[in-house]
Amino acid sequence: MHLDKDILNKGNKVYSPENCVFVPQGVNKVFTKNDANRGDYPIGVSWNKQNKKYRANCSIFDIKNNKYVYMYLGVT
Repeated sequence: MHLDKDILNKGNKVYSPENCVFVPQGVNKVFTKNDANRGDYPIGVSWNKQNKKYRANCSIFDIKNNKYVYMYLGVT
């Protein structure tokens, strides 16, 4: 479990009982900001040049097969 200070209050800089929550590592990674890899869209959103539509996706680690499984959550 990870202690997170930003999920309850976006942009929060203070660790306190009112602002923090324990979350699984996978949930915490969804909210992790990494400007070097973000690009123009939120984490998990990309532009598909072929069909000219946005795509939402995520990856989940499959423990049994020791690999990531990629899921496309929708196309608009």
